[in-house]
Amino acid sequence: MAVWPVLRVKSVSLNARIATAVPLAAVCAAAVYFLPSPVLAAGIGGIVMLGAWEWAALAGISAAPARSGYVAMLLALGGALLGTADATVVTRLAIGAVIFWACALLLIVATERGRFSLQRWPRFRVLCGVLVLLPPWLSLSVLHAGPQGAMQVLLLLILVWGADIAAYVAGRAWGRRRLSPAVSPGKSWEGVWAALIAGAVLGVLFGVAQNLPVPGMIRFALLAGMTVAASIVGDLFESMVKRSANVKDSGTLLPGHGGILDRIDSVTAAAPIYLVGLHFAGSQS
Repeated sequence: MAVWPVLRVKSVSLNARIATAVPLAAVCAAAVYFLPSPVLAAGIGGIVMLGAWEWAALAGISAAPARSGYVAMLLALGGALLGTADATVVTRLAIGAVIFWACALLLIVATERGRFSLQRWPRFRVLCGVLVLLPPWLSLSVLHAGPQGAMQVLLLLILVWGADIAAYVAGRAWGRRRLSPAVSPGKSWEGVWAALIAGAVLGVLFGVAQNLPVPGMIRFALLAGMTVAASIVGDLFESMVKRSANVKDSGTLLPGHGGILDRIDSVTAAAPIYLVGLHFAGSQS
């Protein structure tokens, strides 16, 4: 009974979220399915650059020329890596990103316990932008250019979107235990469990649709669960960065959602994890 007043209070923002999310999801899915891999990589790069502009502000870079320089540096570095690195090199870089996200999880826990404050480390926030934004750009581009690339990228996005929707709905309906009040007060453990269950179910459904043998289906369900767990860490880390900058949203570009970073934060961590998981799953098959 108590959930309905909450939903009525949030109805305006929820409607704005839906009105923005549905066409964005449709455009993303169409781009992934129809665009050639080089064109899609360029498009992803454009989104990442918008995110870099927002990240620069979160890292304390306020002057427009300096923010432009930060964006240009990321663009040059990402373009060079895409132009010269093959899938093996990008996979190794993605493994490095996995290590970074494991460290990010430790920082989130330390922040929650009052033992760490990202606000005191502005230069570290600048470096984190490189580690957060470049790996997903490279991972998604390489993934799309590989075998069944469009399907793999779409599945990754469906996993992240499905988990996000499940967490949002479950959190609104049943959320009681706060996940990390010091980092992101709005998230609950009930939302986390709903996201993980949604990821596992989507993984099993994909396995059934692809007629995978039982061991392969189990491996893919585990990969889906890890990908969703990583997406939650990415979301939490961006929330921690925003709190260190004393802002609620990374920007105002997307009505009801905030900025670009507020929409891609989950994918920044999920994409490298997914690529690395597919790499090792393939090496075992």
